Amino acid sequence: MLRPGLAEFLVQEVKLGKIDVPSGLIPRLLTQMKKGKTVEGISQNGLPMVMPPYISDVRISNGKITLYKSVQK
Repeated sequence: MLRPGLAEFLVQEVKLGKIDVPSGLIPRLLTQMKKGKTVEGISQNGLPMVMPPYISDVRISNGKITLYKSVQK
């Protein structure tokens, strides 16, 4: 999570079929995939993800995605 309502999906590796894409090409591929305005704070290896404002954290482990809800006071 970068800020309320915005998360970043970091791409660490890319495979096209059985071919591993060199890590140096990942930012170039992602730049071509991104549409619209550039989102401030997103890294070269990241894709912006719009999240509901009540989500405070997202974790991925062992093929499972866990969303953490923020506590509103």
